[in-house]
Amino acid sequence: DRHKRDAAQFVCKEDGYYPDPANCRIYHICTSGIDTTATCGEGTSWDPAKKICGWENTIECKKGVRKWDQITDIRGVTLFANVAAFAARVTRKSTTTRPPIKVDSNFTCEYDADGYFPDTKYCHIYHYCGIGVHTILQCADNLWFSPISEECEWPEKAKCRAAGHFYTSSSIPTNLVDGSETTHSSQLNIVYPPIPCPTNVQGHFSDPYDCSAFHYCNGGVDKPGFCEPGLFWDKKLGCQWPKDVPNCEYKCPPNGESLRFVAPHSCCHYYECVNGHRKEKVCPLHKLFSVETKSCEHFQVVNCGARKNCIDS
Repeated sequence: DRHKRDAAQFVCKEDGYYPDPANCRIYHICTSGIDTTATCGEGTSWDPAKKICGWENTIECKKGVRKWDQITDIRGVTLFANVAAFAARVTRKSTTTRPPIKVDSNFTCEYDADGYFPDTKYCHIYHYCGIGVHTILQCADNLWFSPISEECEWPEKAKCRAAGHFYTSSSIPTNLVDGSETTHSSQLNIVYPPIPCPTNVQGHFSDPYDCSAFHYCNGGVDKPGFCEPGLFWDKKLGCQWPKDVPNCEYKCPPNGESLRFVAPHSCCHYYECVNGHRKEKVCPLHKLFSVETKSCEHFQVVNCGARKNCIDS
């Protein structure tokens, strides 16, 4: 199992993603004090600044123990800033046999197929078909298979059509959503407690707890809505940057109800009310916080909006 919990070897002080002190390919996901140890795919290493797995030749991590330094590739692009993390080089070659990839895929090779083909359900899975050969392969973490280049690339370049959907960097809408409009997934329900709407007033009202939410009242009926993720609702100006709505802050209900709020600064973080107190938490590996479901969902279906995308940005 590539992901396992081992709190004895790595101590989680705060929620977040952290490099392993002894191995370039290993990183740690800390959630509520619990450590989940994960390993980057073969040929990749953990980038502590971008918080993703990247190709080994783009990340400065040499044999021995040393600091991560800022480096620049041949195009003059800075790959990451100075980070006080340590790592030891792990070679690409291994004497162990790579375990077979287990994936629920219905892909089958045509009788005369020869080459690499994308999976029909998963963007990071692809297949090699030859004469009497079918091999299931997977890209390194956070990379998708591109049927055009037949290589693993960043999601915004891969143009994945898995499961009948066309995923690109511009395919996720960033619309302001009110009570009468829908999001990129009409099957998702907006999770907000209703407010008592006056029967003789029609208009928009602020949510008493969530700065990113609002309510459209019409004839005593409440239709909750939400701003583009990362923005706050202002009763006069509509959805604005949080810095422009200084008087609003998330509040936990006095009755101890467990609510969740969007973290404006990060797509993989969120706030949760625990016993009346607001606590910042982080989503598990490969998941981001959805404003629609108020839960951590697979990164392919989450609209980060104005928040920083901590997986593929």
